[in-house]
Amino acid sequence: MTQPEPARVRTWLIGYLVLRGAVVALLGALLLLRPHDTVDTLATLAGMILLAFGAIDVLAAMPDAAAAGGRALLVGRGLVTLAVGFVAVLLTDVAVTTLAILLGMHLVLTGGVALLVGIALRNRVRHWWLTATRSAVFVVAGLVTVLWPSITVSALALVYGLQWLLGGALSVATAVDVGRT
Repeated sequence: MTQPEPARVRTWLIGYLVLRGAVVALLGALLLLRPHDTVDTLATLAGMILLAFGAIDVLAAMPDAAAAGGRALLVGRGLVTLAVGFVAVLLTDVAVTTLAILLGMHLVLTGGVALLVGIALRNRVRHWWLTATRSAVFVVAGLVTVLWPSITVSALALVYGLQWLLGGALSVATAVDVGRT
């Protein structure tokens, strides 16, 4: 016997949030532990996470995301994320300032979309504010990066490390909350 449609979507969403949050938190912890890595390493790491999450967003739009009205947002965010990820991986010799501005703009976009999703979930998820908090972390990290692009590689690694660690942990917390309701 197959699961009813809402239960299947809910199970898929919980798995998606846990996977995304755990990977982001792990990469954030690595950046915090090794903030003095080179620009190339930071660009490659940032690009890899963006490629992974761009693909996850596009794939997440496939099963019944339209029911929640999120298909277009997820696909759009996924495609932009993939594009920025490719730039970060393939053009690691790009100046720190350019990379910082691109990544900062991506964080603002990702945070804005996450905020819209969090607001859309407020009637379905008891602690929807966890998603809203995670999105605020994204937006703040992105604005700091865009407004102060000449920061050193170490500071950029710390900003992204904190943002990824906190954002990932809050994503996992959201999944746990959804699983309990």
